[in-house]
Amino acid sequence: MGFRDIEHPLTKASGEIRILAIGDSFTEGQGAPFEQTWLSVLGRNLNRQDSTHRYTVMAAGVAGSDPFYEYRILTDKLLAYQPDTVMMVVNGSDVIDVIVRGGEERFLPNGRVKGVEAPSGAVTWLYKNSHFARFVLFEAFDYTYLMITRPERSRRAVEALEKIQTLIVKLDRLLKAKGIEFILVVLPSRYDIKLDRYNELRNMQGLLDYSRANDIRTIEVKPYLMDKLADDKTDLDKYFWPRDHHFTPLGYRYVAEAVQLGMCDQNPEPEELPCPWP
Repeated sequence: MGFRDIEHPLTKASGEIRILAIGDSFTEGQGAPFEQTWLSVLGRNLNRQDSTHRYTVMAAGVAGSDPFYEYRILTDKLLAYQPDTVMMVVNGSDVIDVIVRGGEERFLPNGRVKGVEAPSGAVTWLYKNSHFARFVLFEAFDYTYLMITRPERSRRAVEALEKIQTLIVKLDRLLKAKGIEFILVVLPSRYDIKLDRYNELRNMQGLLDYSRANDIRTIEVKPYLMDKLADDKTDLDKYFWPRDHHFTPLGYRYVAEAVQLGMCDQNPEPEELPCPWP
């Protein structure tokens, strides 16, 4: 299938529980060897602590993707693998992706996709060819690197978040109708941890509040990472790469623990999951 994972058989073995995760590079596990990504760690933790079931954690993250792409690849290809649980993993970059690419309207008939049209004109030429022009555009005309003004970016961010919220409700209903559990996993950025709050433009807090109000199961990773950061008395460079800003192997390990803990806390019958924490 082209994912950073093994080729899984379509047929499920007896006693096998399949957890399928869709998302972008943080789900693909950029920044660590595959064996040290959070999905690999989660699978080992579940199987080590429960000998009565065999857990298969399927990693279907695609670097650079966004929730709408992930929804399409799930419905077009991945539901055939009969997952018991589907996790959609989101972070603040998804809002920017939808600002640029659009939502479901980008998918055209006959399997075509509307591409992103590069802005044209004198402003774009100046931005491309002069650092001084960029400075003037940013400081005097309130432009951003998206080649739109900050007020326009804020308006589009609200629209993008609303599109993502609508998609999540649609996905939750689709999976419930098929008897599949859906979980929305919200990952923090490095700066969300550093500031101990979510970026207002990307508004992951708003997404969490909306999802919970619509009875969608959510796992918020930030509180667990904040606790670990305080317990370890260390700095963010232990959890995030300073330039790339993806998780380090240690950061991915803690993400796996946060997700497993979230699955245990919200499961109506926690004895059905390996729950090592009280």
